[in-house]
Amino acid sequence: MTRRSVIFFFFGWALLLGGLLSFAMPSLAEPLPQKSPTLAQQVDQLAQEMVNRFTQVAKRYRLSILQVWTLSEMLERPDWEKNARRLGLSKEKLKALHDELKSLPHKNFGELTPYNLMIPAPDKWGYTAKEGIRGWEKYRPLIEKAAIEQGIDPMILGTYIWTESNFDSNQDHRERGMYAVGLGSVQAQYHPELGPLETRIRRLKEDPLLNLRITAKEFKAVWKSEDMFGTVMDVWYPAWRKRRSIPNLGNAYGYMQLFSNRYFMLIQIMGS
Repeated sequence: MTRRSVIFFFFGWALLLGGLLSFAMPSLAEPLPQKSPTLAQQVDQLAQEMVNRFTQVAKRYRLSILQVWTLSEMLERPDWEKNARRLGLSKEKLKALHDELKSLPHKNFGELTPYNLMIPAPDKWGYTAKEGIRGWEKYRPLIEKAAIEQGIDPMILGTYIWTESNFDSNQDHRERGMYAVGLGSVQAQYHPELGPLETRIRRLKEDPLLNLRITAKEFKAVWKSEDMFGTVMDVWYPAWRKRRSIPNLGNAYGYMQLFSNRYFMLIQIMGS
């Protein structure tokens, strides 16, 4: 065989062999299926993304990330500038930092924010996002059942439960004649139909569905699709409309910021 014949001979066999391989083993040309990340991994990823964003801001202004988070939480307060000045920032930098923090997800109730949630550590109530997700997975069927019975959004009810009790069915908070019990912080003193006070408390803790149904009915009674801010606050603390101070938070916006964080977290994590 001439040199040219040898070249064409091997070239032809190479083409034939390649075709056979692609026909016999098509899976070699297809990408392998990607394994979906677990809920815990998704939470970690979201938390790290938020940490990265605030870390960049902290570096630009030579602040700690904790200082930046604190200033972010305080944006709407009248003493924001006074507290920011204590960190040694010039007037020009104060304005720039204020504008930059406002451009990050914050207090618009439509995006995730770092407030008490995205920090990869326990929030100020001592719970992490991962624990909240586990609680949602545990009680989701009952939450959806109670919400659907009343024709309300299960995600709103679920978020309320997460915010109120961190999915703790044994919650039993007593103060000034008020008894906030179980998943939805149901006020036991208002439900004499459940028996004597201690019996009510026991039933509201031992029967999560009963607790959720009462909470869902409270939401249904004041439900306004066009005003979920008012709906949630009317269930949680009706006195907010009289401009009464909110325990531990100061005003309604602090509570609703925490609530909205968890609502959008559930939507994103659960893919709803």
